[in-house]
Amino acid sequence: MTNDFAGAPVGATAFGFAPWLPFLLDACSYLASLVPFHRLPSDSAGSDDHRRDEVRPAEQPTLLSDAAEGFRFLRRHPILWPVTVATMVYYLGAATGFSLLVLLVLDSAGGPAWSFGAVLACGAVGAFVGTRIGGGLSRRFGTRTTLATATGVEGFALAAMALSTSVGVLAAFWFLGGVPARVRIPVARSMQQRLTPNRLLGRVNVSARMFTRDIIVDGAIGSGALATAIGVRSAFAVGGAIEIISALLIARALST
Repeated sequence: MTNDFAGAPVGATAFGFAPWLPFLLDACSYLASLVPFHRLPSDSAGSDDHRRDEVRPAEQPTLLSDAAEGFRFLRRHPILWPVTVATMVYYLGAATGFSLLVLLVLDSAGGPAWSFGAVLACGAVGAFVGTRIGGGLSRRFGTRTTLATATGVEGFALAAMALSTSVGVLAAFWFLGGVPARVRIPVARSMQQRLTPNRLLGRVNVSARMFTRDIIVDGAIGSGALATAIGVRSAFAVGGAIEIISALLIARALST
């Protein structure tokens, strides 16, 4: 709710008033998060660490060993690792939309500054719809079909944006892409939790997110270079094609 409905439209609107304003709001939000974190008990422990006080200090695991254990489990898993690789490919394509949408709306389509926030808000509505229907789709059609289809639909929506010169049509496609984008998250996260031992949940989740989120930076840089070389619209078409490839990889990873 705060990320899609509030954060993105507020940030885009603030940017319309002053380019530095959303960065100031972002910094203030980080500082404000210190308040609830500060209220946590200083000696709190996770569910799998409640008996650490009974372990000799020399035997207590370190942060590095915990991270290595989570990565080893993820890397050796016959399903989670291929899905993680497929998700990395997905974010490589999705980064095109994240980083170039503002140029497509304001420059290519010639929309006013506020229209970028409106497009983001349409995507947020689609994302909310996706979170509400993802579980039901998974129960009816299965995890493999739901994840692969959702990723493919989002890829087609992203590629179709390359053909539009209207802000209204772009907003409609961004809404259409937002639905499957948020269908994916609860379904994929629930599958990861089912296939991971309870004591490793946090470590495996962090390991997977290190790969799938770090690739967004590479995708943003790559899409910027691609847009410079072949144009913003063509870059969206390439980003959508990459997401469709990711859908095929997800279907293959979950074929067993």
